Amino acid sequence: MKRYWQHKARLRFIAKNGMRYFLMSRFHLIDGFLMDDEAIALHEASKSIVKKNPTIVEIGSWQGKSSIVIASGLKKNQGKLYCVDPFNGAGDARSAVRYSKDAAALGRSLIEQFQKNISDAGLSDLVEAMPGFSSEVRKKWNETKHIDFIFIDGDHSYEAVKKDFLDWSPIVNVGGYVAFHDTYLNVPKDKSDRLHTGPGLVVKEFLLENSKWKLVSRANSLFIFQKNHE
Repeated sequence: MKRYWQHKARLRFIAKNGMRYFLMSRFHLIDGFLMDDEAIALHEASKSIVKKNPTIVEIGSWQGKSSIVIASGLKKNQGKLYCVDPFNGAGDARSAVRYSKDAAALGRSLIEQFQKNISDAGLSDLVEAMPGFSSEVRKKWNETKHIDFIFIDGDHSYEAVKKDFLDWSPIVNVGGYVAFHDTYLNVPKDKSDRLHTGPGLVVKEFLLENSKWKLVSRANSLFIFQKNHE
């Protein structure tokens, strides 16, 4: 029954937004958390990178919902999306229990489900899974290999989001992007039990008043900034 409603949601999305989003509309068939306008903003940012063979890093991939959105934007320029995730259902304190429970119910490992979803979308040549925590992968990353876009959507605690940003943003090329999901600049006390505060705190502290970064797109809880200079 869930699959039926996922297909219905996909068809509604295509009817509303057009066939140009046909491939990325597969995100509706995958469990996860991403609203339609957030998906479109991510896709358009990925597609807007004009250089040949761009490099994108996604921190926090889960089952590949946003990965498909981003990778489908790379089809024209044949870049590579590196998906960084421990693929074990881990997360911040608020999310770990739910993620581990959902992962256990899949009937296959989380990384196998991720790879199946990417393969079913025909995007395996554009996506590479990088199992591990963000800080571990960053230590192994080739320092000469700069990136054009980083999507920070892993552990949403303040310290984790801050570390992800400080670790990866220095190797974003000028003109490249950094995006944050689940970003709320002001969280009312009565909603603090269900809205993450970490991404919003990092955005306010490090980006909003920083001339190096320009806010170029906002869709619900998704914020996308472009790097103006080093």
